[in-house]
Formats: sequence, C-alpha cells, structure tokens
Amino acid sequence: MSRGDRTCSQVSEIRSYLKTGQNKLAAIFASLVNPSNLAQSDAQFRTFANGAVMTRHLNQLELARRWSISPRTLERWRWTGDGPRYIKLKGRVAYREADVEAFEAERLMESTQQPVRAEEVQP
Repeated sequence: MSRGDRTCSQVSEIRSYLKTGQNKLAAIFASLVNPSNLAQSDAQFRTFANGAVMTRHLNQLELARRWSISPRTLERWRWTGDGPRYIKLKGRVAYREADVEAFEAERLMESTQQPVRAEEVQP
C-alpha cells in the first residue's frame, strides 16, 4: 500500500467519523424540539456494530460539576467509602453513570426525615 493510498483511506475514515458526529448533533438538536428523541438517539450511538453496548462514564471533574461539589470531596468519599461506586484503571478514576444514578436514587429524600421508598422511585 502506497503512502497516497493510506492517506486516502485515512481521509475517508475521518469523513465517516465527522458524519457520525454530525448525525449525533442533529439528533441532539431534534431532541430539543422533542425530548423523547434523545433517548432513542442516545441508545443508537451507544451500541456498537457487534451489538456491544458502551457504558457512559464520568470522570471526577465531570461528577463534581454535576453535583456542584469539590473534586476533593469525591476523593475523600472514595477514601472513606461514602460515595458512589467507582472504577480505577491504571490510576484513573471513573464513575459509571448507572452507579451514579443508583447512588442518587438511594439518597432521594421526600423531606428531611423521610427517604423515598425504593418502590416509589421511577426510572
């Protein structure tokens, strides 16, 4: 394979990647008009060609921004075992979105003294 052939195939891969990104952006904009479209488009882009489903992960800064807390608080919670479950791979910490949502659901309160019962929580 010559250098020109490699460059041509790389360009076509980049074009394909950009087209996928444009399709996803179009789906997001469509969801602004009709929010039910977002779940469908999101599921579509989280499924690979071989049928495997990609799990969304948040890093420490993303989760800290989501909850408006300090990233240091998340570090402390990991040390004390108080926070959501996390994954640590080669020194990197990641939180699965499903674990974060489960952690939030466990702490859902109706009032300061009454937690919401598990059967009342709707997905």
